[in-house]
Amino acid sequence: MRHLLNKNRKASAQIHSVSIIPQFPGVSKALGSNLRLQWDSFTFVPFSGESRPRGTLFPKRTIISLYRTSLSKGGSPMTAFDAEQVKQAVLDESVLVDRQGIVTLYEAVHKMMGIGLGGLLYRAGKIAGRQSAALLQERLQLAHEDLIEGLVVAFNTARWGHAQLERTEPTWRLTVQGSVLASQMRSKKPVCHPIAGYWAGFLEFATQRAVDVQEVQCAATGAPACVFEVRFK
Repeated sequence: MRHLLNKNRKASAQIHSVSIIPQFPGVSKALGSNLRLQWDSFTFVPFSGESRPRGTLFPKRTIISLYRTSLSKGGSPMTAFDAEQVKQAVLDESVLVDRQGIVTLYEAVHKMMGIGLGGLLYRAGKIAGRQSAALLQERLQLAHEDLIEGLVVAFNTARWGHAQLERTEPTWRLTVQGSVLASQMRSKKPVCHPIAGYWAGFLEFATQRAVDVQEVQCAATGAPACVFEVRFK
């Protein structure tokens, strides 16, 4: 990008702005916040005032400043969100364990621990969620919206279930089909405490807000799917 700006500065002293033609919605909002820019998702078009292309205009010094700020915070010129990269990162850090083995272990822990187990598993899941978010941020430089998208991809890739996240205000709704913890268990109460904690920890890291995730329907109780309510404090 610097090469492009320097090249056009030599070509014409009249060029003072760069038109950013967004490849995805919300680019103006992103530029007005602290979101890290994904440079490869923009098309940069210099102009001299004679022909004004469509797009959002920003002074070149602003573009360069934002670019340098991203690099100074450990970032790098980024590509658009890539689900395949997220999947590969998850697979690189995962250990393959058969589904029945996890279910058997989880059932045994439930029988041994009994009352009070839910809070412990929720907290453990929360720690794991924060660690996963930090891993994706460090390895793929994901942040904010992309990190939340990465969460859904990472969860589904790990095969803990198939998650769908509905982001409605004031409460988000998470639906997990085929939860590995609940699909083969029978219980009078919801059992997916680690999953609830995992999403809470990940979303707290991604949004920098306190999050509480509560399972309101569970396949272990006979519900068709596990449903969680996500509340921001």
